[in-house]
Amino acid sequence: MASPDITHVFAYASLMWDASSIPGVERVLPGTLKGYSREMCIKSFIYRGTREKPGLCMGLLRCPDGECEGMVLQLDQAQLADTLRRIDRRELVMGAYTRERVIVVAQGVEIPCYTYVVNRAADNYTGDISDEEKTRQGTIILRFISRWLLVWSRNR
Repeated sequence: MASPDITHVFAYASLMWDASSIPGVERVLPGTLKGYSREMCIKSFIYRGTREKPGLCMGLLRCPDGECEGMVLQLDQAQLADTLRRIDRRELVMGAYTRERVIVVAQGVEIPCYTYVVNRAADNYTGDISDEEKTRQGTIILRFISRWLLVWSRNR
C-alpha cells in the first residue's frame, strides 16, 4: 500500500529511461541510493528472451557497501495512486521485485522514495552468475538498442 507522504520513486534501470512516458511523473532528478547495488540478476522472457532462453534484466540488490546512481521520479500528488499502480503493473509483473521504501540523496537532500528491490526468493532471480554471462547478455541488449536507434533515427 502506498503511503501518502512518499511521492517519489527511485528508478535505476529501464524505468529511468521511460520516465517521461509515464503519466503522473512531474519531475526527474539524478539521485544516489546507498546500500544497494544494480546487477543483471533477473531472468525475463517478457522484456527480453523467450521462455526457453530467458534474457537478463537489471535488479537492485541490498549491498552494504553498494551505491546506485539513478533517477528520482517526483510524482504528482493528485495522481499518486494511479501512477504507482501503473509502475507496479510494470515492475511487479513476474514476482521478481518488491516495492520498498528507501532514502535517496538528490541535490544534497534526503528524499523518501519507493523503489523496486530484487525478491531473492523469486524463481527468476539468478543468484550469482558469471561476469562472462552478464557480458554476453549485455552485448545482446546493446545490439538490440543500436538497431532500434538506427531504425528510429531513419523514421524521424
